[in-house]
Amino acid sequence: MYKNIEDLMKNGKVDEALITRGGAKFTYHMYYFVKVRKNKINVYQGNTWQQGKYTKTPIAKLTNEYIMLCPAQQKKQHWQPTSESNPLIAKKWSIWDIGGFLSLNLLYNGFTRFSRGYDIMSVNGKEFMPFSSKMKFDWNGNLLSKIPKWANQEYNKYLDVDKSTRNTMARGRYHDKAAIKRYEEAGDNLELVPITDVFKHRNSDRRAKLINHFGLEQVLHPYKQTVVDKATVNGLPYELVQITIPLQTDDWTGSTLVRHPDKLCTYLKMTNPSTGEYHLEGVATKEDQQWDCIADLTVKSALAWRDGENNVSRRWDTAEHDGGLSDYAYVEPTTLT
Repeated sequence: MYKNIEDLMKNGKVDEALITRGGAKFTYHMYYFVKVRKNKINVYQGNTWQQGKYTKTPIAKLTNEYIMLCPAQQKKQHWQPTSESNPLIAKKWSIWDIGGFLSLNLLYNGFTRFSRGYDIMSVNGKEFMPFSSKMKFDWNGNLLSKIPKWANQEYNKYLDVDKSTRNTMARGRYHDKAAIKRYEEAGDNLELVPITDVFKHRNSDRRAKLINHFGLEQVLHPYKQTVVDKATVNGLPYELVQITIPLQTDDWTGSTLVRHPDKLCTYLKMTNPSTGEYHLEGVATKEDQQWDCIADLTVKSALAWRDGENNVSRRWDTAEHDGGLSDYAYVEPTTLT
């Protein structure tokens, strides 16, 4: 490829072209190396199903001295800030375009990756945040353009997130290994397992086995419960409670991955008036899932959701009811005599 480009640069005629194929991840393109004048080649991107058709704007420019990347800028996403002064918005470009070009191996050890919610570019062993529509490299892969301050700041943010995530995962592995050791030493006598070990197990099968053994109420007992609503239905007391448990969860804020050490869970608490014992049943809130959850934090809404009579995804079924989302849908069971 190098020899062909060198020959095109030196001996090729204007508008003469080389064609090759490259791609990043699951996206592939045709790349057209077109000589535009002496010692200068423009690289255009086309698709694999329309031979001979390519973009009007070059994604890269080649001379004897440098390779300059100039990928197309992306349109603003609906979740992005509208500030025109934000360089991350004004200079955001398609990571796929440049990743496909780098796959041609014109720049030594060049590739792109997505990590911890950030687009990262690496060329010749140097990592940085892609920062401009015109990034220059020499033919040995050395970066000639100066990395702007904001790009360095973003890369440092990525390093902080990566370090924090790795430390969190390392602590999780440590606690998981210690909990596994105690679990295996207990054998069939699960009573020997500390109840606080339950959520230290990242393996859902072991966690479920311990919850089934001890019972959900006993497992959650060490953690603070907050009552958000109370109601008496058919003479029976109900409570809607929220409990923060040490269960690690991941969330996306825009394009950034946020790792939470705890999870806020919502349960319907049902008390047996004869024995005083209670039972907890998990219910989904909008924070858990958008499409099938209780309409609001009330006992009646939780009862209706549990019985399949009330959820956010079926609000249009409830227009005939009065009283708002909290009490429109729950139908109290009728005692048969």
